[in-house]
Amino acid sequence: QLKVQLHNSMGELEELDQERDKAEYELKQLHGKLMAAMEKLRYFDAVKGERDQYSEELSHLREQKAQLDVQVREQEARHNQQLEANAEKLKLLEGAEERLKQQFEHLAHQVFETKTAKVDE
Repeated sequence: QLKVQLHNSMGELEELDQERDKAEYELKQLHGKLMAAMEKLRYFDAVKGERDQYSEELSHLREQKAQLDVQVREQEARHNQQLEANAEKLKLLEGAEERLKQQFEHLAHQVFETKTAKVDE
C-alpha cells in the first residue's frame, strides 16, 4: 500500500512539476509582454513630450504670426497714407509747374511785346 501511495504521490508530484513548469513559462511570457508594454509606454511618453513641445512651439509661432500680421497691416496703412500724401504733393507740384510755365510764357510774351514796341518806335 505504501508503494501505491508512493506511486500516486510521484504522479501527483510529476503533475505539479508540469503545472509549475507551465506556470513558469506563462510567467516568462507575461513578463515579456509586460516589458514590451512598458517600452511602448516609455515611447508614448516620449512622443507625448515631443507633441507637447511642438504644441507649445506652434502656439508661440501663432502668437508671433498674429503680431507680425498686425505690424504688416500697420505698415500697409502707413504706406498707403504715404502714397496718398505723395500723390497729393505730386499734384501740387504739377499744378505749380503749370502755373510757372504759364507765367514764364506770359513774361516772355511781354518781353517780346516790349522789344517789338521799342523797335517800332
